[in-house]
Amino acid sequence: MQNQEQFVRHSAAVLLAFGLIASVLPGFAAEPTGPESSRGLPIYQMSPSQEIPSKYTNDWREDPGLWGSEPEMRNQSWMLAGAGLDSVLGRINTTKVLQNLRTAQEKSGNRRGCFWWNWKDGKITDTNAGFFVTMGLLTLAHTGEGQLNQQQRELLDKLLSEARYWFDRETADLEGNLRYPNKCLGDVVCMWLIAERFDAPTPEQHKILNRTLAYYRDSDWGWGEHMSDIYAKVIQDELLALYMWGASATAGQKQAIWDLFLELVAVDDVFDKGPRVPAIRSYSATRSPSNTPYRERLTPWTGPEDSVWQPLRAMAYQDGIPALLPEQPKPPRHAEIACYGGARALVTRSDTWRLGAMSRYQIMDGIDHPGWGLAWQSMPVAYWRNKGDWSFLQWESVDKGGSTRSHPQSYGDYPKSLADREPGMIGMTYSVRRDDGFVILRRCSRSNQWTSFKDRFRLIRSSTVPATRKNGDWNIMDVDYDSDGKLQLQFLPLVGQGEQTLAKNTYNGYDWDYSYSLAGEEFAALWIVLPLPGNSAPPVVSRNGGIVSLRWTDGDLRHLDVDLASSDPMKVREAKVSKVNHLRPPRKCVDLAGLKMHVP
Repeated sequence: MQNQEQFVRHSAAVLLAFGLIASVLPGFAAEPTGPESSRGLPIYQMSPSQEIPSKYTNDWREDPGLWGSEPEMRNQSWMLAGAGLDSVLGRINTTKVLQNLRTAQEKSGNRRGCFWWNWKDGKITDTNAGFFVTMGLLTLAHTGEGQLNQQQRELLDKLLSEARYWFDRETADLEGNLRYPNKCLGDVVCMWLIAERFDAPTPEQHKILNRTLAYYRDSDWGWGEHMSDIYAKVIQDELLALYMWGASATAGQKQAIWDLFLELVAVDDVFDKGPRVPAIRSYSATRSPSNTPYRERLTPWTGPEDSVWQPLRAMAYQDGIPALLPEQPKPPRHAEIACYGGARALVTRSDTWRLGAMSRYQIMDGIDHPGWGLAWQSMPVAYWRNKGDWSFLQWESVDKGGSTRSHPQSYGDYPKSLADREPGMIGMTYSVRRDDGFVILRRCSRSNQWTSFKDRFRLIRSSTVPATRKNGDWNIMDVDYDSDGKLQLQFLPLVGQGEQTLAKNTYNGYDWDYSYSLAGEEFAALWIVLPLPGNSAPPVVSRNGGIVSLRWTDGDLRHLDVDLASSDPMKVREAKVSKVNHLRPPRKCVDLAGLKMHVP
């Protein structure tokens, strides 16, 4: 299919140039500028006569000297960073918090410098705590170090110098972690900023940073966290911290950091104050998601009731980052977002709904296992309405022990694979666009462990009651939203037989299940998901060996072949030219004051 390409961010070139100029101005990125934002001087200042904000007292536990009834260590460092902005570090027990953070930091072994997740753990249970705690401490160094006494500064230095062991170790295994964007980039950012605090990044650390930035630019974000409402924000925090405070970064490195940050802002802009669809890494398998775009999180510090990450974002606001962002464009109706290995996130949106599908999911081999993975927290096909209706395609298996597993499923201590095997068992999803909707192939091999296996369309918080019917061999479900159009699903089993049912679920919605009879080696089916003002006839189907041909007499897509023997099974044979916004268009290189930058 040939597409006429448009740029999602039509003004990016001018503002990217502006951003680059600002980044090389003396002091812009290395230190905050302006009379009220030098290191250690808070943006939001309290008078000494003011009461300490209740957040610092209500949740305080004198024993052990931390915040929270079950203290999370990451929250402690971010509370201190916020206290710096509130000018209360000298009026709370900062010393005790820093001492307890040091207690919760591993002193030896291959996890030296990492932190416990919870105070009660007494040991490392989740190594991600290393980044979350350290990023808060690095932010504290910029929001309130000038308020610390000598003992507290020595404690802060000790915490960061010990954390250096952890991040130097993690970044030494760079290639093994690159696929995992928020973890790898967070490790590299902490490595870099800690190195700057005590001396300067080494030539080897420059190579590590260059390799990391190039990988996310060239691979389209590894295993796909740019399609996560949660983890895209973590990555944006990491990039901004490095952009603002990475004084030793070269102009080229600063440019690469800014380019990546703008790319994530552009993804936010496509979804225009709503959640990403499709979603990679979402914890919304049982509830309707919401999302506040990152540009709206860059706000002044208004006091301690802000979110735990807000101190860093308030510093970015004070540094003038919002003024460097492109003006938010009108979101496109159709968009394609590049993902790893040539896969694309296909998006259709209107003012009241959005529908998305991955052209291929899984997008990367080796990332799903019995105990961890991405398939359990991803929605390769998803639909969301502004009123909160939320729906997605979902696999579900039940094993002989009665354990139910689903992709996606809720967050918790559950098996992460559809069956107990290594590598983990997942189903594959392939999609192509048809007008505002998508034609989707779903296929999964069968496990002898199963007593039940389903492919379903799940609706959560449904504001209407679906209706089902038959049209030849196709099963049809209509979800009618009255004057606001409808969502129509068309289903056709290709490999394997079963029964289709519609039933209420426990999430104020409905499940449209296809329960396969457990015979054969594989299951496969077609789903056609169409947001429509009315009805649409399913395509005429013909089969020739392993090729299933679909033909329509109207719409953009007229002829599609599904080759069940191919690893790239969706073959578009005839289609009209359509207009699609591609998030990463070809770029040309120009020179600005001797610094290379990329613009459309």
